[in-house]
Amino acid sequence: MKVTFRVDASFVIGIGHVMRCLTLAQALKDNGEDIVFICRKHKGNLIDKIRSSGFNVYELEVFNETEADNKLAHSHFLGATQQQDANNCIDFLKVEKSDWIIVDHYALDES
Repeated sequence: MKVTFRVDASFVIGIGHVMRCLTLAQALKDNGEDIVFICRKHKGNLIDKIRSSGFNVYELEVFNETEADNKLAHSHFLGATQQQDANNCIDFLKVEKSDWIIVDHYALDES
């Protein structure tokens, strides 16, 4: 089974979301699952930490803050609109099919 994590870290967001996902990812990997992360390249990201933990990371660009929507209280954490983020992730997921997608992010909801 392939599991994709959509999670970010930054100086603003903090690192808790990524650290929590790394713990779950390691447990899944220990049970034979194939794991990949999708992360936006915010300042203070943990992409190198994720890679040094043995996982592949697909990197998303950060857009200007003015391009972010304001749907959620923490929308400015995303570095894109939810639609842009979804489109970026879909582009990746068309190539790298996943059985599960785990999202841990204050700026992403059911949209």
